[in-house]
Formats: sequence, C-alpha cells, structure tokens
Amino acid sequence: MNTEKFNQFLNEISKVPLPVIDATISLESYYPIIISSKNKELLNFDISSSLEWEVYLKSFLEKNKAKIGFGGYLEKRNIYDRSDYFKKSIRK
Repeated sequence: MNTEKFNQFLNEISKVPLPVIDATISLESYYPIIISSKNKELLNFDISSSLEWEVYLKSFLEKNKAKIGFGGYLEKRNIYDRSDYFKKSIRK
C-alpha cells in the first residue's frame, strides 16, 4: 500500500488523532528519548544486557518525570548491533 492510500485509509477510520498506547496516559507524561549512538549515556552501561537497559530506562523516566519514553522514527540505533539477527538482516 502506498503512502497516499495509507493516509486515505487512516482518514476513513477517524478525522481526529486516536491514541495508540494507553489513552489514560496524558501527553505530558511522554518524553523523547534518543537511543542512537548520539546518546553518550549509552556508553555508561552494557547495552547488550536487558537488565542494564531496564535500570537505565527506569532512571531516565524518573529523571524526566515521565511514564513513556518514545524514540525517533527511523533513528539509527546501535543497540541492534548487539544481535547477530539484526546484523544479518541489515546486510541483505
């Protein structure tokens, strides 16, 4: 489906924005997060560890008084470099 048809499809669903996460969470509770190589904080822990990610993300949200962190669309995220699966997918 091309972009024009997709936009038309979305407009047929609703003319106003619809929440895609939890509608009870206010927009003020969202905070942007950069998880690309541009974020030097990622050098301070082992990005291959899910536990260390959990600690980092919890701390990030608390520091920014947020409930939801959201990243940039098409952001080049070096965290995928930890996985052989993504390395193979990128080469194709």
